[in-house]
Amino acid sequence: MKLLRKTAVKQVITETSKTDIADTFKKKKDQAINSIDQLAFEKRKLIKQHDFDPKLVESKFVKQEDKFKTQVSWYETQMEQLELLPIGSEIKIDEVEELIEISIGDDWSLMDQAREIVVEDGKIIRISG
Repeated sequence: MKLLRKTAVKQVITETSKTDIADTFKKKKDQAINSIDQLAFEKRKLIKQHDFDPKLVESKFVKQEDKFKTQVSWYETQMEQLELLPIGSEIKIDEVEELIEISIGDDWSLMDQAREIVVEDGKIIRISG
């Protein structure tokens, strides 16, 4: 019988990976800021049209703006935390599903063990578990 098992993917922090992760966080933070700006523009446009109640327009946009503001804050926090991570530490970056084969008589405790794949600078360096 075949089963799917979740396997953690971790990344070893190096100077290169730290820079790559920081760049990714910055891009996503900038995208969220651009989305906030776009929402503000759309909101002003709808209010100026006088076709809609300004309070109703405002209330509809607040929830979306708050979502993007939360994202900006989250990315800023992640960037700060990334700076504190020492080189060589490992962080979880993903979780994948692994197909395993089990048979009658297999030791279940071995099947149930947590597994992880460790990546350093884009190369798998260890598979454990």
